[in-house]
Amino acid sequence: MNYFFHFDCVSMFVSVERILHPEWKNKILIVGADMPRSVVSSADYTARNFGVKAGMPIFKAKELLHEKDVIFCPVHYEKYLEYSKMLKQELIKYGKIEAFCGIDEFFLDANDYLEKNNIQPYEFAKNIKEIIKTKIGLDLSIGISNCKWLAKFASNMNKNNITEVYSQNIKNIWEYSVEKMLWIGKKTAEKLKKINVLTIGNLANCENVNELQNIFGKKWNIMQNRAQGKEENDFVDDKYKEIKSISKAQTFINDIYYNNKNVIDGIFRNLISDVFSRLNFQKIKCRTISITIRRNDFTTVTRSLSLRFPTNEYYLIYTSVISLFMRLQNFKKIRLLGITLSNFSNNN
Repeated sequence: MNYFFHFDCVSMFVSVERILHPEWKNKILIVGADMPRSVVSSADYTARNFGVKAGMPIFKAKELLHEKDVIFCPVHYEKYLEYSKMLKQELIKYGKIEAFCGIDEFFLDANDYLEKNNIQPYEFAKNIKEIIKTKIGLDLSIGISNCKWLAKFASNMNKNNITEVYSQNIKNIWEYSVEKMLWIGKKTAEKLKKINVLTIGNLANCENVNELQNIFGKKWNIMQNRAQGKEENDFVDDKYKEIKSISKAQTFINDIYYNNKNVIDGIFRNLISDVFSRLNFQKIKCRTISITIRRNDFTTVTRSLSLRFPTNEYYLIYTSVISLFMRLQNFKKIRLLGITLSNFSNNN
């Protein structure tokens, strides 16, 4: 049997800030500048337990953490990228990184290493977890499976631990919400709910083929097969064949002023991090980068640029987005910001 490992850094932004600032060890930490109209980029688990979430306005986070001892720090994305590269350089010693899921998640195919060194998957994961903690300082959630999507599912089951989930035991996770499956988001889950598909088990046993086709299109049988434990591990390529764009947008509870450049920069970085993660997960590059801005009067403006060569470089996408934004004038308040990547090609 082949094994796939999914490595997920535990609260990476927060973890890196704590490595750089050990004096913050016992403080509640939120990554997000303590500025008017700023938003939360990341929060530690204590803050999350009080209801703080990424994308939440800082003022709302303060309300939830009233009278608590909280540290607010600006986003230092270049530092997080440094630690991501360190992690990648360490993992690649043991095999091939099958898919790059942004700066804090990696899939690893280490089958040759396991066979050569006669080591069991769990023992290997335990060793890697200790090595990364000692060398880099990051904590890892690690999922192990013979299927990629189950490896990612497993890493989310028990944060900061090692979890194994295998397709032959797929029924053990049938009770989980169908939204826990890779590629099923809230909107798709809402559609599935209308046909009484609430859990992974419901999807595995659903006989309403017509409705599944309406929801998933040509991929309906692939999604059902995954729920049944019949995984084809080239699903990244399958996803690529139909993908036309990758986008992410954020609507604001309170309008943001156009000239509040620090806040807008932080929001764009969060949005770019999301689309960048999915771009690399698909093993593709984009050539066209677009931004969408909705004014407070609900009029919408979209601007795009096409690069000379396709890219999957974070910095180039970031500078392109900022360049597009800086070209826009004649408005004061912003209700929504969005980013779209398109015009894809293979990562060759």
